[in-house]
Amino acid sequence: MTTEFLPPPPLPPWLSKQLPFNRRVFKDGDHSIHFVDEGEGAPILLLHGNPTWSFLWRKVIGILASENVRVIAPDLVGLGLSSKPRDLRIHTLNFHADRVSTLVEALELEDITIAGQDWGGPIIAVMAARNSNRIRGAVFSNTALRVPTKPPRVTQFHRFSHRPMISDLAFRVFGYPLGTLHLVQGDRSSIDADGYFWFVGRDDDVINTGGHLVGPFEIESALVEHDAVAEAAAVGKPDPVNMEVVKAFVTLNHGFEPSGELELSIMNFIRKKLSPLAMPQEIEFQDKLPRTRSGKILRRYLKAIEWGEDVGDLSTLEDD
Repeated sequence: MTTEFLPPPPLPPWLSKQLPFNRRVFKDGDHSIHFVDEGEGAPILLLHGNPTWSFLWRKVIGILASENVRVIAPDLVGLGLSSKPRDLRIHTLNFHADRVSTLVEALELEDITIAGQDWGGPIIAVMAARNSNRIRGAVFSNTALRVPTKPPRVTQFHRFSHRPMISDLAFRVFGYPLGTLHLVQGDRSSIDADGYFWFVGRDDDVINTGGHLVGPFEIESALVEHDAVAEAAAVGKPDPVNMEVVKAFVTLNHGFEPSGELELSIMNFIRKKLSPLAMPQEIEFQDKLPRTRSGKILRRYLKAIEWGEDVGDLSTLEDD
């Protein structure tokens, strides 16, 4: 089997700012794996859950790469910027573990610390079991490591996707299954002209303003590009005309104080980056944003306050 390393595909400017790391592509026979390869030193191999691509590790990569380590974060075949094979039956635990193993061998990695998140955990665990002489340590999060109780199966959806003409008509002309993606795992996504999936946001985070769905991610990304903004969270607030409008909560960097002039400055800054529907109608300054103990911003808490609803279970809320 022929293997080689290739230059990575270009990223759109907004995404390049979010992922400013050294990237490479590993060609493994008929498949290619896009991966981040950042820093120098002892290797740390990161494998995330759904969707399994390196972008989800961007903040972790930035921190680790400054600590004299080499961070490797691949996109699994079929996801992110890796190749997209037509045969969906290849997506098995063994297949993906083999692909990661081949990447590790090609990079000649030794003394590796692995980190597996969600269903990236079992994949990297199998890889580690097959390359135990290369592994130094392991960290797993939100992962169940056990022998599968059911064999792999090809679903009716997989069979339908391989019917010529009919599936092309459904997928390419009518855009199926974009309208039902939110029913799968609570995530909303879109597919670009090249067939890549782009994450929009959790279904319960997506803002429905005038019948248009707006993901909080693009709003928050635009906000934190302003020099004054440290962190941001965007939620929907009730509106009698549009059902919902966007409201942003922000914390400020050291040296900046809340003011009407600063709010106007932030608004003018993001106006050049967002569509009119995605523009916040209000910015509220906060000393800190509500987070879980694992560091995730609790948008549902902010939204519940805006809507006057029960905030629900707060057992995971970070202590003051």
